[in-house]
Amino acid sequence: MEPVVLPKEDARSVVLALNTLIEVCLDSTRGYEHAAKDADDDDFRILLSYYAKQRAGFVNDLQQAVRGLGDYPQEYGSWGGAIHRGWLDTEAKMIRRPDHMIASECTRGEKIAKRRYMRALEETMPMPLRQLVERQYQGVLAGLEEMERLRDIIS
Repeated sequence: MEPVVLPKEDARSVVLALNTLIEVCLDSTRGYEHAAKDADDDDFRILLSYYAKQRAGFVNDLQQAVRGLGDYPQEYGSWGGAIHRGWLDTEAKMIRRPDHMIASECTRGEKIAKRRYMRALEETMPMPLRQLVERQYQGVLAGLEEMERLRDIIS
């Protein structure tokens, strides 16, 4: 993506929005990686790994966009995401999580990502950045729909 020049105040709000998306996508990447390790069904594991790789690609694209604005991109996920994954790891040592529970956790994470993307899309930003965020938002919506569908059919 070509570097984008914005007035300083506009750039600050766009960078903040993009860094928030980076954070949620880092959480999502790690969450899907953990979920894939715990999944029983091979097809479900492959799907979870696909979403982990997709979100890692989202992170890369968003980090490039922030660099294109002349700023430093977020490099870490949220504390809340790390704590939640830690809790799930601890819980998994005590009880085996069935795939429908994994799909439920992924659904919850996708709903968080959806809200963050919706908030980011409220920002005024140059068209190339808006298109990037909208394209990723559509990927999040597809992931949410898929996880909700799987949650409801896996027993």
